[in-house]
Amino acid sequence: MLAAKKCLWRPTRCVLGRLLKLSVYLAFIVQLASAQQVTVGSIVHSVGPLSQTLETLAIASLENGQTSKGYQQLLLAQTLQATTTRLSDAYSRDLNRPLRSLDEAQFESLTHFAALLNELGDINEQTQSKMSELVDRTLAVVHSVFDVLPTTNKPPVIFGVALPGIFASNLQDPNDIVIYGYNLADSKEGGRKPEVSISGITLPPDAVTADFGKIRIHLPLNLKRAIGYANTPCDPLKSFTVSLRIFYEAGYVSGLVHWATDDQFSLSVPVPTQHYDLDVQASGIATVRTPQVLAFNNSSGYVSVDCEQTAVTSVNWQAPENARISDAHAEWVEVNNVTSQTSNVVIVGASTTATGSIRGLNKQCAIFSICNCPGGGHGKLRVFGTYTLDDPGLRSFTARETLRGGSSVQFKLPSPDTWTLNHLIIRVTKTNCATELDRFEVDSNTTSTRQLTSVRGLFVGQIVGGVITVRVGQAGSPQ
Repeated sequence: MLAAKKCLWRPTRCVLGRLLKLSVYLAFIVQLASAQQVTVGSIVHSVGPLSQTLETLAIASLENGQTSKGYQQLLLAQTLQATTTRLSDAYSRDLNRPLRSLDEAQFESLTHFAALLNELGDINEQTQSKMSELVDRTLAVVHSVFDVLPTTNKPPVIFGVALPGIFASNLQDPNDIVIYGYNLADSKEGGRKPEVSISGITLPPDAVTADFGKIRIHLPLNLKRAIGYANTPCDPLKSFTVSLRIFYEAGYVSGLVHWATDDQFSLSVPVPTQHYDLDVQASGIATVRTPQVLAFNNSSGYVSVDCEQTAVTSVNWQAPENARISDAHAEWVEVNNVTSQTSNVVIVGASTTATGSIRGLNKQCAIFSICNCPGGGHGKLRVFGTYTLDDPGLRSFTARETLRGGSSVQFKLPSPDTWTLNHLIIRVTKTNCATELDRFEVDSNTTSTRQLTSVRGLFVGQIVGGVITVRVGQAGSPQ
């Protein structure tokens, strides 16, 4: 029980340990295959732990932002799970049968399958191109296994789905979703296309092409928008369901009378948890009674680095008209998982620019030169200081901060001794999306301590001592 809890906190390390154990076990199976000690059942039972490990590893990859690797591992896990089911059904009365007692075609295909399982044991260390090759080879080997199974018919099987960008661009159009399986367009039924719907919307026939091993769904932009699959900053990708109706030959009598049937499948496609950066911008008009020194600050968006990677960014702030910058400073804030950082600031007239760099953690290498990245790093570069307004009158107040996850942002308002706020609006948008999610409308009273609620209730705020704090409300991050 204790080990299970540790795996919840350190999924990648636990999965690596499981893969090492599985690799040794699967190699043992391959060595024994020629000695007639391996049964159909022993192969079936070895697939279960490997597919579960791959699924756990896929979840960890998706949570760590390794989207392509995560979906490749998930497709492999689903393919192995489907293979286990088909093998168990086909050999339900012969699971204890040694491989050597099978006919030559079955023995050869299952031996190749056992060798493939052994190779999948170190999949976490493979490059993306190597992962693509393993997926292709796995599909080919599984097809060869299904082809020789001792069954009278070949009903369709769904393995999994590949979203755009998972494989190399020459293997998949960026607008295509590809569903992999077996007997998806039965030649005995004239290769009839499956009927496909996504999230309840039936796709036109010309959006679907199919062959024996895959169904390709083409999604031009208008169709992506219709089914909520645009995956833009203003319309991010959400989990969706693909429903399939696949037609195939169910049987025949004396080679003369054939009859067809269909199977229906519902495939739920998960997507990684979306983490949004939110831009919070405060703007207002104030009546200034005397020349005054005002604070300013501006932050870059989050800068991410992988292990042993260096990232450089800059952030600028422009003083209002008829103002001069008194002083300026640069610093990294909300930094996590970095080994070093640099920052400097340059003032040129009414503009100041901060530049800086951060470097990610070092890789952790264990035995057999297996290296693991303990986690990506990130941070924001902030430029801040003061500027002086030389002539009185109406002045605008603007500030922008980036809000991420459960964090909060603060805006320090100029001292009420030297200005009177007429009105202040705080707008919240997703980064790179101009559509307003919510807003605060703050009246001129900025001296009293009080709670604020946004117009739609998605965010909450607080005014304390002339500082406004904004954070996500109890409803959670807006989608």
